[in-house]
Amino acid sequence: MLDDHLFGADLENGQTSIATESGRIKLKLFHGTYHKKFKDMRIGQAWLVKRGNDLYLKAVFSKIIELLEPNDKAIAVDINENNVVFGSENSITNIRTEERVIRTTYFLKRRKLQSNPRLNENPLLANTRAESKGGLMSSTTRMPAK
Repeated sequence: MLDDHLFGADLENGQTSIATESGRIKLKLFHGTYHKKFKDMRIGQAWLVKRGNDLYLKAVFSKIIELLEPNDKAIAVDINENNVVFGSENSITNIRTEERVIRTTYFLKRRKLQSNPRLNENPLLANTRAESKGGLMSSTTRMPAK
């Protein structure tokens, strides 16, 4: 990870400067038109990532924005596992979804199905697998032949 004092980026000229043990080195940046919107933002930390023979600079940008004063058109939304709440200065609406019950039931049923032996599975192997989980079998234990 590179802190902001270890590197600098000039997006208008497409260059970056990175501090090394032997001094600063300058590298050319290749970026698309999408990245031009970041030129007015402040650069924070960055990571130099190597993939094959290519080096990539992953940088974090920040920008201070002004918050608008809320008006009657603003709606707050809070989505949780068990309910959804909509609110404004005038009213609050709470909708119970009961999603937690559905998700927990599905999770428990899936776990139960996955723990049971399958129809085409050899019962002897199913017992062996269950015993080996408990640590009762070793690699030298012999199973009786059918």
